[in-house]
Parts: sequence; C-alpha cells; structure tokens
Amino acid sequence: MFKEARTKCFEKEGVEIAKEYDTPGWTAENAQRELSSDYGDRQDRVAGIYAANDDTAGGAIAAMKGVGINPETSR
Repeated sequence: MFKEARTKCFEKEGVEIAKEYDTPGWTAENAQRELSSDYGDRQDRVAGIYAANDDTAGGAIAAMKGVGINPETSR
C-alpha cells in the first residue's frame, strides 16, 4: 500500500523513477549494499533519492558518500 501510494503521487507530478529497490528488512546495510552496487555509473543522473524510513535513508547517504558525493551540498 505504501509503495502504491508513493508511485501514484510521483506519477501525478511527473517524477521519473530511474531505479527501485525492495530492500530486505529495510536496513541501512542492505540499502547501502544495493545502492552502492548500482550508483557509480548513475551518480551524474540522480536528482534525488526517496527512502521509506530512516534506516534506508542512512544507507543511501552512506552509499552516496562512498562514491564521493556529499548529500548535504549536492544540488
């Protein structure tokens, strides 16, 4: 239900979702692993990351920092 509602909102606003992950356990470690494995060749095309909870957001931030992006100063 959560994912369906989010998708409807993004579609309504014309937001393009380039990649989605169904992070096992919604943990920071799993989110970081998933994003790190795919982020290096996409980093110049990512305008934002939407995370469903604090743990997955923390993993996304760690993945960004791992490829040299400071999320506090990016776009």
